[in-house]
Amino acid sequence: MKPISKSFYLLLFYLFTSYASYGQCVNTPSFGSSAVTESFELPSSASTSSTLGPQYRVPIVPCRFYSGVILTTPDPNTEEQCVLKADFLDGNASWDFCNSSVTASDVPEGTAYLAVNSETAVLSFTLPVISSKVGLYVEGTDVCEISGTTSNTIILTAYDAFNRAIGNCRTLVTGIAANWKDHFIGFNSATSDIAKITITGPYIVIDKLTFDPG
Repeated sequence: MKPISKSFYLLLFYLFTSYASYGQCVNTPSFGSSAVTESFELPSSASTSSTLGPQYRVPIVPCRFYSGVILTTPDPNTEEQCVLKADFLDGNASWDFCNSSVTASDVPEGTAYLAVNSETAVLSFTLPVISSKVGLYVEGTDVCEISGTTSNTIILTAYDAFNRAIGNCRTLVTGIAANWKDHFIGFNSATSDIAKITITGPYIVIDKLTFDPG
């Protein structure tokens, strides 16, 4: 019998780094009639101005958005490595990747979105209700000499009310802004117990955060 190669074990590790111990990772949204979407259009609970211009605001964490979703990390949310709320209604709120830049037509819904000025920052969102499904549209900066990034992976982790991880889902950035509208990552819980999510990735942009208690 031939010995199992090291590369085989590496392949198994890659396949199982996205796990869903109590549900399923999905790349296509399938929300019901009770779903609520946060597109970051309306003013959040509090924010400060940014040196980048009026089209960028720095949410003060914890920050409650109109849907009831609360951004709880990074805390403190500093402009140097922070989450920014960008809105094309207030100016040219573009966001640069290696080979492309976000334009108003790339935003999945409306004119506003969240952008992360960091390769490693972890965003945490507490949901206003325990949900069975959650997901959002994402894109980010690929590994390239200009960006200096060392990772091309976006990671979504879902937690229950006891802060236990119940699902971990991964997707690779494309670095192409036009792909954002089709780049969905989500988690469907088998026991309808999603209370919080975290999302991290290289200089990512996010929009249409949707949760479904149904």
